[in-house]
Amino acid sequence: MMAGNPTPRPYWTPDVPVIRLTEQERTSYREQIRELVTGASLTFTWLIRQLSDEGLMTDKYEMSATLSGVRTGDKADEILRRSLDILHRYQMRMGSCGEP
Repeated sequence: MMAGNPTPRPYWTPDVPVIRLTEQERTSYREQIRELVTGASLTFTWLIRQLSDEGLMTDKYEMSATLSGVRTGDKADEILRRSLDILHRYQMRMGSCGEP
């Protein structure tokens, strides 16, 4: 009999069911994410950290594969969705900084 803490699962499982993106949506999300990161002078390291803060763990290899379209599936779709959401929230906060 083994004692101690159970080993965390090495794979990602969604908290709620993931609605899969179409290939057209994936392409659009990938393009928007690249444009928003570049346009706001952010880094993908920053974006990966934001995803981590929200509980979605990823790394530069997985992010790169997702943005290039090599990686697909539930987690990749969730990375795309949450990344775009994070960037839109960032854009809204930064856009309102100069307003009275």
